[in-house]
Parts: sequence; C-alpha cells; structure tokens
Amino acid sequence: MGNPPASKLSLIGSAQADNHISNIFDRVRYEVCNNTISETKRMATLFQLLSADGSGVILRTLLHNLDERLLLIERVLKENSSSNCSAEQLAEQVEMSPRCFNRLCVLKFGETPHDLLLKMQLNKARWALQLSDTPIADIANECGFQDASYFTKVFKRYFHLSPRQFRQKMERNMAKTGSY
Repeated sequence: MGNPPASKLSLIGSAQADNHISNIFDRVRYEVCNNTISETKRMATLFQLLSADGSGVILRTLLHNLDERLLLIERVLKENSSSNCSAEQLAEQVEMSPRCFNRLCVLKFGETPHDLLLKMQLNKARWALQLSDTPIADIANECGFQDASYFTKVFKRYFHLSPRQFRQKMERNMAKTGSY
C-alpha cells in the first residue's frame, strides 16, 4: 500500500496516524465492496489496523460505519417496499455494489433484499385485505405487484391461503369475535 507499517504508527504524530488509518480503512472498504481484494488480504489488513489500534478507535469506527450503512439499507428497503426496484437499483441508491448490498442485508436481516421486499409487500397487502374492501387486483398493484395472478400465487405460498380466502377468513373472524 506504500504507507508506513502499522507497528510504526505510534511513532507518527497523532493526526498523521489518524489520517493513515483513515486512508487504509477507506481503501479496504472500497476494495471489499467492489470485490477487488482477496478475503485473506482483507483480513490481514484489518488485523494490521486493529493491532495498531490500542484504544479501539478503529474498531468503534468500523462498527459505527457498519451501523450507519445498515440503517441506510433498512430505510431504502422500507421506502421502496411498494416499488418494483431490483436489488441492483437499491444497491445504487445506497452507493454499494450489489454483492456488498446483498451481504449486508443477509447480515442485518438474515434474508436477501428480494426476499425482504417481497415480505414487506405481502405484509402491506395482508393489512390492506384485512382493513379495506379494495379489490384484490388494486391491492396487488398498490403493493408493487403488476400482475394480480402472480400476487395471488406468492400470497398463497407465504400465507397458505389465497388473498380472497384470507379476506373471507378475516371477515368470519370479525363476525365471530368483533375483531381481527
């Protein structure tokens, strides 16, 4: 990398050391997100940084940056839950490679961006079916499904009832108990 080794960082002035650490961190983050660095080299570089970091500043910075990125991903997913955005388009919105975006989604939520968006759309549809008499095709469209038959197929796969059956079941429950 052309910079002084981490063991010499303590000899460098504080501002210079901070700048050096920041440069290494930015380069590793760029290379990881753009998949231009091997896993072994990434781990070695991060180990080098962390071992030079007696006070834990780098580790706190790494965790803080990760938290910020995860919050940004969560916000973008919620904002786009009713659209037909692809994972690549969502990754562009948070200025990440699709691979990095996918990895962070799985890290934070345990699911791919596609699965997360689908679940958000289906939950929105479920609530709309329960709380309104809006036609199923209109609900499907409002929730980001352009094809009502595909919506019905996916809804049935997740909830084990078609949207019509689900709505009827909710109406029966309402009639029996007075609430959903």
